[in-house]
Amino acid sequence: MAGRRPKPTDVKRAAGNPGGRTLNENEVESAVIQEFEPPSHLSERAKEAWLRIVEHYIHTKVIQITDEMALEMLCETYADIRELREEIEINGRTFVSTDRTGSKLLKRNPAVAELADADKRLRMWIVEFGLTPSSRSKFNTDGSSKGDEDPLDEFLK
Repeated sequence: MAGRRPKPTDVKRAAGNPGGRTLNENEVESAVIQEFEPPSHLSERAKEAWLRIVEHYIHTKVIQITDEMALEMLCETYADIRELREEIEINGRTFVSTDRTGSKLLKRNPAVAELADADKRLRMWIVEFGLTPSSRSKFNTDGSSKGDEDPLDEFLK
């Protein structure tokens, strides 16, 4: 399917429906995440990330139970990045290897490539959840939009 993915109705409402299009009132709704407790199968670092993110979002009512798997992926990706950074700090970005002829070769630590991949995944997840300044600016929690003010009304005040 070509084009942008459609935004969920709740996200459009939270942003104040900036496009002014009719909202899908028949969209399947799921319950909002109500508790802070992370799933038990997450790593310790992922649990820390879960608590920070859910604490931030619990009051906005934007993250729903159906978003739990995506939130888990965000948290585990964050945990992976922290782990990979520690591994690179301990072992360095490169290491010396010896080939069959006895020549020494400088090779890149495989964790560097894994970190680059994890960084891309994390960037995608944080944008999905509105955790960057530009993606966060698209959301309001009061249902209004910054563009709702009529310039004529402002002038007449």
